[in-house]
Amino acid sequence: MGKKLLLNSRVYAIQNGIAAALFLLLLTNEVLAYLLNSYPSSETLWMLTLNINRLVGPFVATIEPYFHQPYALMAALACAAMMPLVAYRRRSWLGTAVSGHMALGGYAVMSFTALDWFYRDVATASLAGDVYSLGKTTGIFGLIAMTLLMVVLCLLNHVMFFMRVKTL
Repeated sequence: MGKKLLLNSRVYAIQNGIAAALFLLLLTNEVLAYLLNSYPSSETLWMLTLNINRLVGPFVATIEPYFHQPYALMAALACAAMMPLVAYRRRSWLGTAVSGHMALGGYAVMSFTALDWFYRDVATASLAGDVYSLGKTTGIFGLIAMTLLMVVLCLLNHVMFFMRVKTL
């Protein structure tokens, strides 16, 4: 059963899909921030940017100082989003492992900062406090679930690596 799981391509499709989804979300955040800078009077852009930036903003803030050119971060995130898709298409175990571990790091940082944000009191102008905290906890539990899933999938990558080394 365990060997079938390790050789099943669906496991790697899930890992590559989750990694690509994270990098696409980060790319969407950067594109929305650029559009908001160009069109600051758009309420829709403000709403989308604020909601996405709550989740991915701390992670983007840690990697943004390394990109000094205006579109370098967007280009890097576009390449990072394509890497898991190319790795799955070519059936590259190494590409899947690299993109999966990068995504695991991103999910871990975002989960930690989301938990830190959850325990702070945030003042809102809304009278619907219950709805706000429900959305707040749902996003955090979603991030934690994705982080734990990526931990399991990365552990499967390590087991697959050591199985290949053992059989050589």
